[in-house]
Amino acid sequence: METAHDVIVFSEQQRLRKPEPEIYELILALLGLQEPECIFVDDNPANLAPAQQLGMTTITVSATKAGDSAFATEARGVLDDALRRRPPNRSP
Repeated sequence: METAHDVIVFSEQQRLRKPEPEIYELILALLGLQEPECIFVDDNPANLAPAQQLGMTTITVSATKAGDSAFATEARGVLDDALRRRPPNRSP
């Protein structure tokens, strides 16, 4: 799992969870990114609202279970599309 992600945060270790704004802020700090540099993808509107309020781009992905392969496939497609549309001079 470590090779697929820049950081991994376990909510139970941090005692934070979505949709608490602090977990988004923690991840931004760990990544060294500003809110406008991030795209947050989720299937739950309650989890998207704080990310959007912080200034992140948010994308809703619909799936019956966030852990199923349909969610992962749809999320990857949406993210790839968003990265293609990203303004020039910004690294993915």
